[in-house]
Amino acid sequence: MWALGLVGIGFLGLGQVFATATALALERIPHAAGTGSAVLGTLQSALGAAVAPLMGIAGGHTVVPLFLGMTLCALIATLALRLTK
Repeated sequence: MWALGLVGIGFLGLGQVFATATALALERIPHAAGTGSAVLGTLQSALGAAVAPLMGIAGGHTVVPLFLGMTLCALIATLALRLTK
């Protein structure tokens, strides 16, 4: 049950980050905001489609793959942030 709570907290954070990140990305290209939005949406959908089978490899009886996948993505995002500063 605690794992479901942690996943829920993670998804709450995603809702806040995606909206802000999209707005900040589109702010840099106001003359092509529609194209930028389409590219961002396509990339999000493609990455979701690529990662979903990896998360489901262990079956539907455990949330461990989801937890590991979210942790790995958070570490990659933290590394990318450190490299850009």
